[in-house]
Amino acid sequence: MEQEELSLELLEEMEDLQHDQSSEAREDSMLDDQNWRELYGAPEPEEKFSQHIFLTKSLDRDDTEKVTFLSTSELGNPHFSIRFLLDLEDVSKFYLDIIAEKLGTKNRISDYFRDKINNICSSGMSNQGFLHNMNVSRRIDISRKKVHDNIQNLKGGKK
Repeated sequence: MEQEELSLELLEEMEDLQHDQSSEAREDSMLDDQNWRELYGAPEPEEKFSQHIFLTKSLDRDDTEKVTFLSTSELGNPHFSIRFLLDLEDVSKFYLDIIAEKLGTKNRISDYFRDKINNICSSGMSNQGFLHNMNVSRRIDISRKKVHDNIQNLKGGKK
């Protein structure tokens, strides 16, 4: 059997067909990518954290009890623990918000407990200079060690 020789016209047709197929594949891929982005959104960059971002975010929060670092002397001896005051705030919101809403007023009892919590916790990031140490400097401990391997005396025993 003899193989037919490829004519120049047949070769050009095959190249055109391959070119058209690759163009269609690229267009389909681009449409698929666009559809995925529309359905799921473009990827967002991961949020970076540093000590400055931590401090900024922690100082902007209303619930300071989550970021406090109080020592016993700073805290003093409050009559009630923070957890107990948080429970009282939750209970008063749960039961009294409904009553306050019916009366057309605000639940000031839960506000009272929130104010007590803030009074205890609001300056809590000051334990052992915690805020200052995080914001201004990093603590690096370097210790010097003497090496006593095989070296008895560098001067050969002479002083």
